[in-house]
Amino acid sequence: LAPGKYDITVSDPEVSGGKPLVFNDIGIKRGQTVKKTVALFEGYLRVKARKNKGAVATRVFICRSGTKDQIVDDITRSIEGTIFKLKPDVYDIRLYDATDTGASPVTFLAVRIRKGQTIEKNADFSKGYLKISTSKNDRPCKTDVYVYPVGRNISIAHKSGKFAEDLIFELAPGAYDIRAIDTTVRDGAHVTFSRIQISGGQTVAKTAVFASKSTVPPALPKIPSVLVAVSGDESILPVFRTYLESSILESGLKIIPIAELPVLMEKLQFGPRPLSWYDIKSLVPKNRAHLLLIAEIQRAGSMQLQYYGRVQKLTTATYSIRAIDMTSGQAAAMPASGTIKFTSLNMDENIKTEMRSVAGGMGQKIKRYWGQKTKTKDKAG
Repeated sequence: LAPGKYDITVSDPEVSGGKPLVFNDIGIKRGQTVKKTVALFEGYLRVKARKNKGAVATRVFICRSGTKDQIVDDITRSIEGTIFKLKPDVYDIRLYDATDTGASPVTFLAVRIRKGQTIEKNADFSKGYLKISTSKNDRPCKTDVYVYPVGRNISIAHKSGKFAEDLIFELAPGAYDIRAIDTTVRDGAHVTFSRIQISGGQTVAKTAVFASKSTVPPALPKIPSVLVAVSGDESILPVFRTYLESSILESGLKIIPIAELPVLMEKLQFGPRPLSWYDIKSLVPKNRAHLLLIAEIQRAGSMQLQYYGRVQKLTTATYSIRAIDMTSGQAAAMPASGTIKFTSLNMDENIKTEMRSVAGGMGQKIKRYWGQKTKTKDKAG
C-alpha cells in the first residue's frame, strides 16, 4: 500500500450473520509492515427435515432472536441436512415445507449457538392425525367437528359424522382448536378442545362427551362461575384484569379464565367494540358460566407533575364494570364506574386499592343476587 491511513474490514464469507471486524485509521509508512491479528469465531447449526420418512425440500429462515433481522434464507434438500456456520449468538429458526405452501412452519425460538459447537434441529413435516370420538348416554352420537388453527376463527377442516362414527382428520404438524357439535338435537351442545398439538406421524385421540337433554333443568350450584371479559387500554389492562379477578375470587366466587375460550379471547383482542351480553353468550357453551362480568378501562388523560426535582406523569383512567346473569341477561348487581389516577410508581397499588373496594363490593352483591335466585328456584321446584 502507498503510505497513508486506511480503514480495514475483515469478514468470514462462510459465516452467516457475522458482522465484519473493522480497524480504523491504520497508518502505513514507507518500508514498514503493520501486522493485525483477527480471531474469527463460529458455531454450527445442522438443519434436518423429513416427510413420510424421506427427504423433503425445506425453506430455512434464520433471524436474530426476537427481531426480523434475517440472516439466512436458504433451501435444504438432503436427508443429512445442511450445516450453517453462524456467529455465536441467539437465533430464531423457522422451517417451511417447500412442497406444501399451506403448511404451518416448524419453529425453534431462542436457539443459542456457541463457539465451536454444533446444534442440530429436526423438523418432521409428515402429516399427523386427529381422531374424534363421541359419547352421549354412553353411546356414540352424530357430530359435526370443526378444526381451527390456534388464534383463528376460520376452520380449515370440517367433517360430519352421519352414522355416529369416529372422525379422523389428516393435519399438518401444528396446534389446533377443535369444536364438536351434537347434531342429534336442534341447537345441540358443543364441546371444545384447545391447543391440541399435532406431530408428524402421530395420532391424537379425543372424545367429546355430550350430556343428554333432560326435561328437568339442572340444579343451580351454591357458588356460581363468573366469566370475566375485560377490554381497554393495553398498557393498563393486565394490571386492571389481575386485581379485578382477584377481588371477585376473594368475594367467594369462581372465575372462568378467558384463555379457556379461545374464540371469545380473540374477539376481545381483535373484534369490534363494545361486546354485548348477547355477543358473548353466543360464544360460550351453555352452562359453562352462570354470570358475566363485562369490564373496560381506558386512558382519559395525563399531566406532568414535578416534586423534589423529579418529573412524573400523572395518568387518569376511567373504568366501568357490569355484572349480568348469563341466562337471562338481567343485571346481577348495580353497574360500577369511576376514575383511577396514578403514576408509574403507584399504578399497581392504586388500581389494587380501587378494585378491592369497587369489585369486592360488587362481588358481595352478586353473591346476594345468586343466593336469592337459588332460593326462588328451590321453592319453584
